[in-house]
Amino acid sequence: MLERLPNEIVLRIARNLSQEDKTALTYVSKKIYQSIIPSLYQNLYLNERYYFPSDLDNSFGTHKWSVLYFKYLRERNEEDPKFDQRKMSKLKFQCLVRSLKESPTKLCPLIQSVHCTWHLDENIMTEFIDLLITYDDNLTIFDNFVRDKISNQLVQHEATLQTLTLPPPKILPLEEQADITYYKRMRTLWNSYHLNQIKKLNIHVNACKFFNKMNPPLNIQTLCLNLRPDTVEADTVDTIKYSDIFNPTSLKELEILSWYNESDPDIDLYQLWNLREFFTFKNLENLSLFSLFSNMDFLKDCIMNFDHLKRLKVDFMFEVSVDKSVIDLMAIAPCHETLEYLDIKFTELTNPLLSIEEGDEDTSQFIIDMTCQCDNCKDTLTRIIQGKYFPTKESFLIKDFKDVEKRNFILQMFKLYPIVPYSHYFDIYPTIGFYSRPIEELTKSVNYLLGYDKVKDAINYITNEDMIKLYHAYIHALKKTLDYFIIRFPNLKYLTFNELPTQIIQYDEQQKCNIPIFHYHNYKSNQVYELVNDESLFD
Repeated sequence: MLERLPNEIVLRIARNLSQEDKTALTYVSKKIYQSIIPSLYQNLYLNERYYFPSDLDNSFGTHKWSVLYFKYLRERNEEDPKFDQRKMSKLKFQCLVRSLKESPTKLCPLIQSVHCTWHLDENIMTEFIDLLITYDDNLTIFDNFVRDKISNQLVQHEATLQTLTLPPPKILPLEEQADITYYKRMRTLWNSYHLNQIKKLNIHVNACKFFNKMNPPLNIQTLCLNLRPDTVEADTVDTIKYSDIFNPTSLKELEILSWYNESDPDIDLYQLWNLREFFTFKNLENLSLFSLFSNMDFLKDCIMNFDHLKRLKVDFMFEVSVDKSVIDLMAIAPCHETLEYLDIKFTELTNPLLSIEEGDEDTSQFIIDMTCQCDNCKDTLTRIIQGKYFPTKESFLIKDFKDVEKRNFILQMFKLYPIVPYSHYFDIYPTIGFYSRPIEELTKSVNYLLGYDKVKDAINYITNEDMIKLYHAYIHALKKTLDYFIIRFPNLKYLTFNELPTQIIQYDEQQKCNIPIFHYHNYKSNQVYELVNDESLFD
């Protein structure tokens, strides 16, 4: 049947399929292979950590991007201690380059976009870029890297590139200010590009001190600012405004990433880097703030100035939660109608499922508050939480942090042995397991902490299913908080709450609910109810 479809229709179908499904289709026939291969090579996501697909929808991310596909490997593999994640990544990257070398004129021109993660093998990357320079006239995007060697190579492809990265002096900030030779290299790089065709700019310099006033301003659509202590001064005397460099009406996406650390809490980065000037960029739709010192007033000003905001990600340093007053303000601001994606840290609106109560004389204890009374949560409480984690009164007592590590199952799932991967946007980019582990690894680690042996303690032994039920019970405990966001933001599609990614679905004509993007299997929401109407009473 597929073979009868025009090539354009097959490509349109492929845009909605996962990488696994597209790969499987290449084995159907030679004709389908030739139709599908372009969609597999068009957008490459080069990752040095393993791909962690969603069990809710395995097309998330890979409907557009093709990853270096490999599964989780322990940092120290029992069968081969020398074979770890990065070596597997290197092998997969080598395989990609080998395939390109075997058919360079056929495969290389298919590549239009490349997205990197930072620690890919430099030698293989050099080979890869050389192939693109020689054989690929269609490359328009190459981004998310920090090495100047890559920027220097890509200059040879400036005729088609719509992305430009001005890399840092070193990956990590220097103790002193960058020297004049660094800025000379960056200006040479900057002047080598057709600036009127650049749509995405990633810079590690202070734009207000590095650039000259542009006339007219650049029509950049996406801007990533890296705030670094070693490039804040740049090498010019005059300071200009962001609006003198970038056209405020063109910018749609702004990402601000701080490279300052906990030793610099007294520095006002918002003033030092003139960040409030962006309030004149009224057409901004996507805003991401990473590792900045928390500033709720700045965040409120963002909300009141960016009326068309669709995506907001806030990850303050020290994991500071966003104030409820900020969300309440956003709920009445114009952007409450446009917001589709929200990723924040936020304090739960009800007592948490598991908390720690400080007692007298330096004694502390765990407190369990199971507000959900559904059958699944009741079973989880009695059989797993009380039966396995806290089987005695003494197990509730906390003597030191080892007790917290041993029995705080929420801390275990999201911090110690996280079971949720990372993606900049779960619906757009592939989900990568930078620090996350499969559920089996969490289970193994938890049983070790609790001192359970699979044979001797069969009754108490924590299973994979137990951990999933705890995960689902944690989501149920967030019911009031999740409903709070659903009610206030009518077009919200994705909510990542305290590193828990959820999708918001329309359950029926009147009800919506959050469902987990990962470990979704067998999840039943407690946010919806079976509606009864007059006719159903007589069924």
